[in-house]
Amino acid sequence: MSSSTAETRAAARTWTSRELDVAEMPVIAELYENLGRLSLAERPEEVTPLVGRTTRRTAPIDGFLSLSTRGLEPGRFRVTRSALDDLSELEAVKDTWTNPDAFPIHDSGVLSDIVRGGGPSVHLDLRVEDDPVFGDRLSRFGSMVAIPLLDGGEPLNWAIFFRTAPEGFTLLDLEQRMLMSNLVGGTVRILRGRQEVRRAHDALHREVDRIAEIQRSFMPRSLPSIPGWTLAGRFETHGVAGGDLWTARELEDGRLALVVADASGHGPAATVMAAMTHAVFHATDCTDLEPGCIATKINRYLARWQVAGAFVTGMVGVLTPKTGELAYAVAGHPPALHRPFGVGHPDEIRRLDAVGGPPLGILDSIEYDTARTRIDPGDTLVLATDGILEARSPDGVQLGEAGLIDAMLSCPGHADCTLRRIEMAVHEFEGDRHADDDQTLVVLHRDPPDEAVGS
Repeated sequence: MSSSTAETRAAARTWTSRELDVAEMPVIAELYENLGRLSLAERPEEVTPLVGRTTRRTAPIDGFLSLSTRGLEPGRFRVTRSALDDLSELEAVKDTWTNPDAFPIHDSGVLSDIVRGGGPSVHLDLRVEDDPVFGDRLSRFGSMVAIPLLDGGEPLNWAIFFRTAPEGFTLLDLEQRMLMSNLVGGTVRILRGRQEVRRAHDALHREVDRIAEIQRSFMPRSLPSIPGWTLAGRFETHGVAGGDLWTARELEDGRLALVVADASGHGPAATVMAAMTHAVFHATDCTDLEPGCIATKINRYLARWQVAGAFVTGMVGVLTPKTGELAYAVAGHPPALHRPFGVGHPDEIRRLDAVGGPPLGILDSIEYDTARTRIDPGDTLVLATDGILEARSPDGVQLGEAGLIDAMLSCPGHADCTLRRIEMAVHEFEGDRHADDDQTLVVLHRDPPDEAVGS
């Protein structure tokens, strides 16, 4: 900093004082340093050593005990920390909370009388001989301060300070130590609370990870191999676990059944809804496996076990590869997009919306209809959840169906190519914005005519 800058700042100062030299008391620097360490503490057992190191300099003592009366009847206590003979014990890192049963319960002696009283106290000209708990270890002390540490308004822990001098404490000492001890106790409670929250968070995270594994298992481990056809799928969850689902089922007569679904909400609850949809889809035994019948069966099952406000949108399709016929049913889901071979204009993309019904799991009386269309050689079919259509740019604009169609048309039509182009378009559109929803995409493509392949 230049001298002119320093002079300018000095000139701007509008107050004066006579500042004491804190360096004259090294204990202040030590106190400041230990308070800094205390602010960084993450475990409750780190607190007492830091405070003990400081108080031995700022408020000397000759002995110390910490007691717990938590969950005990009046007059009963546990000794959780003892520094009667060696004050360096105060600096030992010790967990006194995780396993309280490791500390014996006592119900007699001077400290039993103290904790039974329930309030703070100062004792001068102290004489304790042959205590039933401590024997003659208290006999060298001439004064004592007993401070209850309040938790929820109740004295559940105690700090007991000893001096060898008969008049080693005053009421002012009691005031200062009572404030300090309870502030320390509050710090310990906060850190214990953080630990419990961290443990609960870690346990929940492990469970959610497990749920995410289950959800990923819904997706086909290997894609069905159908002569003359290619199939590609992509799933990306909004969080660790979500509610999107796509799966396929090869039927004994050579047909292919598939479903793309989206359970409402996010997280484990949505994953459970998706799991039920997956199970019913693979277990249903509808006559001829008509998509409308499959959707109706899934709906009745979900409605029977309905969770308030939960539902599933979906599209069920059954493909006959030899003829290209696709039977389908729609339940509150975005319609599939059908690109005929050679089409290059958005207006020529067909929406499979000849039938439709409400989402699955709302009313068990709903019957879903089946519609049919034909996928000719060279045609491409795209099925997506609303997480694709509602992908947002950094300024909040949605990709929409138009953006999805533009991405479809940027590829000749092969399933893998179409999938990659749409995926790239979504990511480029979102930029650095995190997805707001799960995103699932399935592309079905029928090989083009022989003459097109050879050209």
